[in-house]
Amino acid sequence: MSSGPTGRPQSLKRIALVSDWYLPRLGGIEWHVADLAAALSDKGCDVTILTTTPDPSPSSIQRANGAFRIDRIDTLRAPRFGFSISPRLAELLTRRLQAGDFQLVHVHASVISPLALAAVIAARRLNLPAVVTFHSMLLRAAGVLRWADRRWSWSSRPILWTAVSDAVAAQASGALGGAPVQTLSNGVYLENWPERPRPKGAPDRRIVIATAMRLTRKKRPLELLDAFWIARDIASAHGCDLELRIAGEGPLRAKMERMIQSAGAGNSVFLLGALPRNALQELYAGSDIFIMPSTRESFGLAALEARASGLPVVAMAGTGTQDFLIDGKTGLLAQTDRGLASQLARLALDADLRARLSPRDTGIARFNWPKVADRHPEAYEQARILTAP
Repeated sequence: MSSGPTGRPQSLKRIALVSDWYLPRLGGIEWHVADLAAALSDKGCDVTILTTTPDPSPSSIQRANGAFRIDRIDTLRAPRFGFSISPRLAELLTRRLQAGDFQLVHVHASVISPLALAAVIAARRLNLPAVVTFHSMLLRAAGVLRWADRRWSWSSRPILWTAVSDAVAAQASGALGGAPVQTLSNGVYLENWPERPRPKGAPDRRIVIATAMRLTRKKRPLELLDAFWIARDIASAHGCDLELRIAGEGPLRAKMERMIQSAGAGNSVFLLGALPRNALQELYAGSDIFIMPSTRESFGLAALEARASGLPVVAMAGTGTQDFLIDGKTGLLAQTDRGLASQLARLALDADLRARLSPRDTGIARFNWPKVADRHPEAYEQARILTAP
């Protein structure tokens, strides 16, 4: 890295963000990478996203005051699952990184991330500083990471290990033999999620519950329906009517539709499909409660967006949401599915509790993307020092 007139090292500006998963696929890692690219671009960085997620849209996206490039690598991909299965992936990525004259590679890894693995290999070949951010709760995958560490000694490589939440950082550190893992959290552009006052209303007013998720087993939408049936019965016994609006799409939609029809809940549960952000903003503006049933939530971006919008949140304990949710103070956390239903009913029936948990707490400000992005240059400099001869 070159030095400026004062002899200080100049900041790393040419950044490659590498992720198997990216827009138009919808999810936390996809939006994280897009928003991080925008935030770094706004700070004067020259950012390129490298991904194997296909899309026919233009190769540049405008966000705020900055533009960044998207390099979609066309490779052989696994049917149905979509991740790359090309044996030449590391070679392809090495060429891309070399041609782009990048100063640093920031790798974003999920549970299945062949491109992320190839990026680590390519960065090592080119002696480029590398930051790896884990975006998923490891759980059973921790064993795979431990095996990979024994096989390739990842933890002793000059890599800066990070994660999107404290919970994931702890799991990753354990899988890497106690190697230090920092937290580089997800974020939101707070101005895009305006906080709106919530009507208290009478206890018998229909209470609207919102959620946003991919309709996959990992996100537990079927368990959400079961919890909603229980909460609805509890609330109904007290003269309160509940409505559930689910934004998202996925392979479990057909099964959910059958469950809703079988329960005779067509007038109280609505599957809205995948919604763009402006539609999610309107959904949250017209809702009273947000619920997140996942027990494997690495961060909980949708819950953070709901909190930024002024919605009280009910979520499962022991997930990444605990970086911004404190039980009884900024949300309600449940240990079990029965507890999730009870907490939901409790919040629906208690207008004063909803009013107390609705306003943004002061801690939300630290997740505003400009502040989140401010923490990255320091991490990038640490990675540079690790790589320096």
